[in-house]
Amino acid sequence: MDNIKRILFSDINCAKEAAAQGLPVVLPLYRIGAGCHLYKRRTDLDDIKGYMHIASVDYNGSDNPDALVTEVFREYKFRSFDGIILEISQLSPTLYTAANKLITNAEIFGIPIYLTESCYFGRGGQITAMPSTVGPENFQTCLRRALNHFNSQNTILYAVPRAYDCLPAHGCTMLTLENLVSLRAKYAPSCFFSESLSMNYFSFSNGGERHFVLFDDMKSFQQKLKLCETYGVDTVAIDYSELKKWEKQIRTV
Repeated sequence: MDNIKRILFSDINCAKEAAAQGLPVVLPLYRIGAGCHLYKRRTDLDDIKGYMHIASVDYNGSDNPDALVTEVFREYKFRSFDGIILEISQLSPTLYTAANKLITNAEIFGIPIYLTESCYFGRGGQITAMPSTVGPENFQTCLRRALNHFNSQNTILYAVPRAYDCLPAHGCTMLTLENLVSLRAKYAPSCFFSESLSMNYFSFSNGGERHFVLFDDMKSFQQKLKLCETYGVDTVAIDYSELKKWEKQIRTV
């Protein structure tokens, strides 16, 4: 797996610890806000190098995005970032234009720009992130489906730990980390690893129904990285903050 490039997503509280791992860090410092301008959180992380993360959660204005584009690349150059992660939850006409302008300028200046699936809109030449587990099914099937849509050259794996409670007659429900820990503490089950699903699993009975619980840990992440390398995906973005929290909680059960 030495050929796979790793970058770490981190929240503000874990950013310095993530940077100490010696890998590029995605810094969640920027957002698109009023007037379609770039806004930055005040932190003590200005000395950390990595990727510029720009989010837009609730902005839906109709302003001219030209100022935003100028501000983004001015900040990018000033901080000497390695690339841009653009995360837009809903593409309004203004944000659609802004995203296009950011992509075009990034391509002109040779700047890597990554779009999460939530704001992917079929623009050629961009790179999109995908979740590591898009459902409790064969991971290779999930990976092939994504690569058929995006191709391996412009896909990165966004590795986020997941857990599911599956009932044969009713399908699967995503679990929170707290749900997972509670079930393991209550039933004290033996855990196994599925090579095909690239996830750990255990089972328990409740009310006459047999439940199968699937969950991620470091081992499942390593398996997914191997499969990604096999399929030609060369970059993986790991949610460092979440994985650290999951690993800590899973070990205590």
